[in-house]
Amino acid sequence: MKNKSKKNELIKQFLLMDCGAVLFGIIFFLIMNMMGEKTTIFGAVLATIIFWVFDFILRGFLGKFKER
Repeated sequence: MKNKSKKNELIKQFLLMDCGAVLFGIIFFLIMNMMGEKTTIFGAVLATIIFWVFDFILRGFLGKFKER
């Protein structure tokens, strides 16, 4: 039973990380376009992917993905 709760906890962490990355991408797109920069959807998606990778690496080094 504990194994299943560990798996659910990791899935929950990844889903929260994904939601944060999507929110970052939307805010990035809106702010850059409000500032007058012509940012495309592709550019916002690329920035979101880079943000997600850095977030994943940072959380890994900080030990946020510990298996309890």
